[in-house]
Amino acid sequence: MVKPAKSYKAKKSSDTKLFYYYTEAMKFYTNYQKQVLYGAIGLIIVILLLVVFFRNKSAKNEKAAAQLELITNVYYSGNYNMAINGDSTGTIKGLQYIVDEYGSTDNGQNAKVMLANCYEALGDFANAQKYYESFSGSSEFFKAAAKAGVASIMEINKQYKEAAEQYIKASKVSENVQNNDEFIYYAIKNYFYADDQKNVRETIDKLKQTYPKSKYIALSEKFRTF
Repeated sequence: MVKPAKSYKAKKSSDTKLFYYYTEAMKFYTNYQKQVLYGAIGLIIVILLLVVFFRNKSAKNEKAAAQLELITNVYYSGNYNMAINGDSTGTIKGLQYIVDEYGSTDNGQNAKVMLANCYEALGDFANAQKYYESFSGSSEFFKAAAKAGVASIMEINKQYKEAAEQYIKASKVSENVQNNDEFIYYAIKNYFYADDQKNVRETIDKLKQTYPKSKYIALSEKFRTF
């Protein structure tokens, strides 16, 4: 049975509530219109500041990219001191400068991992670990590299079990990272050093299943004891 009266009553009640909220809102605006106006202006200012902030961040990221491009060849040549400090004329800025000036950008964060690599190569493991651990960029590759870097420092400090677990974390950052099978191999090696044959066997099996064509499968078998 249709009950129009009930339907009408519900609609009437709803309209009454809307009218009530409208009148209350108007009262609030009338009483506090100056504050509301200031609030609106404040919101506009915040939005403008955010626009300026992100534009500035984008510009800084581009500058970091340009500086990084200049120092990359030095880095890959193995001249780590120059890679850190730049050239003597100041024409090419070093990774330390890029990190200090542009560390809030993605390219500045990428430079941080490269800087950590340099410190590790020079035997300054404290600084290497500091920069590996503080990485906060969005690049999947550099995120995985930073985790693997931390694992490498742990391995140097003979924290083999922790290093193995950290290498596993590095291999799980993203399936798009091409070094994942290598990270798993290093995890196997560190499980071996930690005298953890159970994890050695399980991780070798995982490597075979996940990366059946990896060159690291054959290299890993030497760590398996039966």
